[in-house]
Amino acid sequence: MIHEKFTKDSIISLSNLTVIKEIDDYTIGDEQKNIFFRVPREAVYVIEEAEGHNTIEEIQNSILQNKKIEIDVLDFMNTLNNLGVINNISLNEGHRNNFIKNLGKLLFNKTTVIFYIINILLTIILLISFPNKLTPNYQDTFVLSSIGLSLLLFFFVSWFLVFVHEGAHYLAVSATGKKMNFQLSIRWFWVVIEANMNTLWSISREKRYIPFLAGFFIDILIINVSFILILIINDIFVISLLKMVALIQFYKIIWQFIIFLRTDFYYVLLNYFGVSTLTKGSISYLLRKISSKYSLFFDQLSIREQIICKRYSWLYVISLFAICYLFLFFSIPTVFHTLKTTLNILSAFAYNTFEFWDSFIVIALIFFEFILWIIAAYKRFKRGD
Repeated sequence: MIHEKFTKDSIISLSNLTVIKEIDDYTIGDEQKNIFFRVPREAVYVIEEAEGHNTIEEIQNSILQNKKIEIDVLDFMNTLNNLGVINNISLNEGHRNNFIKNLGKLLFNKTTVIFYIINILLTIILLISFPNKLTPNYQDTFVLSSIGLSLLLFFFVSWFLVFVHEGAHYLAVSATGKKMNFQLSIRWFWVVIEANMNTLWSISREKRYIPFLAGFFIDILIINVSFILILIINDIFVISLLKMVALIQFYKIIWQFIIFLRTDFYYVLLNYFGVSTLTKGSISYLLRKISSKYSLFFDQLSIREQIICKRYSWLYVISLFAICYLFLFFSIPTVFHTLKTTLNILSAFAYNTFEFWDSFIVIALIFFEFILWIIAAYKRFKRGD
């Protein structure tokens, strides 16, 4: 809610705002409205004084007297007002589903993190020990002899695993006592479901890592179980199904290294470095030689921010290798094989055969994915991402 413009006589309470110390600055925001932003220490002085008892002028004078700092409190209050984070009444957090919260605490805590780390190490060991049996390849997409039914199965399994991944984030966030929501979006060519975890900026930095990594932990657990079952099961169909699951999870794990798409790893690094300009600063460092705009932006960063952005920019090289690997070894071969087979069948136009209608499933899935992409792009455009 945006109120009328304030005056020096206005009495305002900012008790609804959370304040969390980062490295060089603070994250403040309204958890109920899901609005968070970074501010310097001076802004926190204002929030601490604004308890609904003193006028804006009294707050300014108090800070000047006690902190020896002159702050334009009126301008700051009007800025917060324009952002819609000033309330007349402090909002209390709604009731939580205790079962979900307790389940989240059971699955995602400091002890279980050790278990997930062991899973990561075990997955690496299994891949190194049995590369021929376990290393995923694009042919694992096609579990059945029917290409259309294989892709249909792949479609449902992959989206189910996406929901499992996001569900892990949901449980981990719930364990902190916060809430989150999901939204459909696009990352380059891919349609994705994003877990909006902005409420995590209202808790301490140390407590954010597990919710950010919860989806990745579950991905590793699933691929690890799939690898073990592949090694001990003899049924060909079950092995093929498990290989498809492993392929999907392997793809998602490599995806995490494409940090410029704001993956879970990106938010972990953002939280670790505590620099709100991490992405823009790194891009500015890389492009500063060819653009005066980027050069000017990078030069305006603090020495610490410049050092961090320089180091972080090297991760874009890893991102480049990751995206090339996914395209060259998975996406392009799968699409080429699918289209080649489908077009060969459709060219015969034998619509009374199973093969023709099997190929029609492929066309229908491509059309459905295209519709999803349009919807996701529209939603992202409306959000202004």
